[in-house]
Order: sequence, then C-alpha cells, then structure tokens
Amino acid sequence: MPFIIIVLYILVMGAIFLFRLMPEVYVEAFNDGVIAVVCLMGTYHLFRVVKRFQCGDAVRISWLLFAVGLLAEGVGHVWYSVQEFAAGEAMAFPNTADFFIMAGAICYVVSFWNFRRLIKQNEMLELGKSAWIANSVFVALLILNIVFIIQPTLADTEESLGMRLLYLYYPVFDTFLAYFCLHLALSFFSLGQSPVAKPWTILVIAFLIFLVTDSAYAYFDIIGTYHPYMLINPGWGLAYLCVSHAAYVQSKLMSEVQTIRIGDIDWDADDGDEVGVF
Repeated sequence: MPFIIIVLYILVMGAIFLFRLMPEVYVEAFNDGVIAVVCLMGTYHLFRVVKRFQCGDAVRISWLLFAVGLLAEGVGHVWYSVQEFAAGEAMAFPNTADFFIMAGAICYVVSFWNFRRLIKQNEMLELGKSAWIANSVFVALLILNIVFIIQPTLADTEESLGMRLLYLYYPVFDTFLAYFCLHLALSFFSLGQSPVAKPWTILVIAFLIFLVTDSAYAYFDIIGTYHPYMLINPGWGLAYLCVSHAAYVQSKLMSEVQTIRIGDIDWDADDGDEVGVF
C-alpha cells in the first residue's frame, strides 16, 4: 500500500466526518469495507515477502504468521462490512467476525515474538540500550492502559464479567503488539538508522494507533457514548493502512536488492536466518 493511499484516506475520511457525507448507519460499513481491502492488499505484499524464504526458515514462519493474521483480519472486516450494509446499521461487538480479527491478533503476537527471539540470538545487534528504552515505553503504555481502560472496564458491574473481559481483548493485545514492535524497531535502529528499520517503525506507529483507538472505543462503548461519527472511528482504517504500508515497504525493499550492506555488515538474501531482520 503506497503512502499516497494513506494521505487519500485521511482526506476522504476527513471530508466524510467534517461534512457528514453519508448516513451514520453506513459509516462503519464503509470503513470496514475499506479496511477489508487494505488488509487483503497488505496480505498480498506479505505473501510476496514469504516467498523470498526457504520452507522451514524460522524467519519465513514469522512472516507467514503475520500474513495469515492480516488475512484473517481482512476476512473479519469483509464479514462486518457485508453484515452492516445488509442490515443498514452497525453490528454490535462481539460479532462472529471478531473471531477472525482476534485470531489475527494472536498470529501477530506469535509472529513478532518469534522475530524478537531470532534477533536476541543475533550477536551483531546490540540490544541493551534499545531494550531498556522499549521496556520503559511499554511500562508507561501499560500503566496508562491499566488506569484508563482496564480498571474502569472491570469496575463496570452493569456488564457481565465475560463481556468486560471481551472489551479488554483488543486494548491488551495492542499493548503487547506495541511492546514487540518497539523492541524490533529499536533493535534495527541500533545498526544506524538502516532501511531495515523502516517497516518496523511504521508498524510501531500502526499498533500505537490501534492501542489508542481500541482503548478509546472500549472506554466510550462501556459508558454508552460511542457512535459511528466519533473521531476515533477512522483510527482503525489509518492503523490498518500503516500495517499494509509496512508490508508494501518490506516487499519493495526485498525485491529491489539481493544483498544489502548495513554499516560494515553484508546481509545476503540467500543466507538463511540472517535475512530474518530483512
């Protein structure tokens, strides 16, 4: 997904929300349709990345899980969009479509955990300082999440415990995803602002947007004030566009070069595990 598409999305959604160009009942259906297309396009680019690796490569497995996760989310949003257009109203959470979206989040966590594990095994990456920074940011995000989302949600006794836990699913997963992305991006930056870090920097931005948007939705929904024309609504589309753009950047980066020099280190696209950070 080229960056210009993100700019166009911001302009289009800005016009729709500023001038209320469509009936409120179709706002979320439209946004979910856009997200579905974005996820499927991102999946295409991720599978192009996967094809660059040999079967059984640990790095290939991570990219494959990432691709499957984005595909699952795309299916979930197709489902949401079709239901919403057919019913002429937004579908309540949780919906059957959420099982696909939740499964996608699990794939992301496993994928990024494996990326992180492989990077820790790579002695050429200095993780000390970057790990300290990433952990500090994560702790700050976690504290904010506990104070403003987790505690108020769990304290709302008007909802069943099961529903309260479901409301917390996305904010909690987003926090963990932000943790892994922060670690990965800062690890690559330790090599000296390399182009390898760019996709991960974009993913950090994406999952921070997810964290803010999902947390805001959980809060406003639990107090009963959420509506489709709230300004948080385009946050989901923007976050998915960033994920798709990161996939596009990674695919383009890998297709343009077979051997890339980072500092004084050669990373060859046919060398197995070393291509994992690429």
